[in-house]
Amino acid sequence: MTHHIWTQLRGVAEMIIITALVVIFIRNVAITYTVNGPSMEPAFQEDHRVLVNRLGAVRFWGISLYGQPDFLFEGPERGDIIVFEPQQSGTEKIVKRVVGLPGDKVDISGGVVKVNEIPTNYSDQFTETKSHHKFPVVVPPDSYFVLGDNRDQSNDSRNWGYVPTEDIVGKVWLLYWPWQETSTY
Repeated sequence: MTHHIWTQLRGVAEMIIITALVVIFIRNVAITYTVNGPSMEPAFQEDHRVLVNRLGAVRFWGISLYGQPDFLFEGPERGDIIVFEPQQSGTEKIVKRVVGLPGDKVDISGGVVKVNEIPTNYSDQFTETKSHHKFPVVVPPDSYFVLGDNRDQSNDSRNWGYVPTEDIVGKVWLLYWPWQETSTY
């Protein structure tokens, strides 16, 4: 009889451990995000829903599998769309496109975005707005320069500065709603 109880308890313990591991895995691999506002048009519209790959933001004590010491897996690259949560402002998560990586020289002049003196392929002409930065700027270590795709309607690094590495939640991986517009990134 005691053997039967121990067998049942072992089964329950295994189930709890497996459930906990699955929950930890899911919480650390992917989250969903609902786009707010027009700042990422035309890529994303208001209320579009995206799946965010959190593995692109996993930091692991200086160990790297892909050559970026801040990230265990491949971190944000120029052109990636990321979701981040500004720690200092206490605001909700924000989605923007990475334009400048740590050490990059970013210049915005005449409505054109240049990175390391090369015009970007996502630098559509836009109305220049007042910025807290005097361009060109050099992106500091452990930081990223981000812009919304709809430059005229975006509050981004031009206004509030760089995104610290620790604020990055992950990279947008999949637009899943509305389902007719499903696409990967």
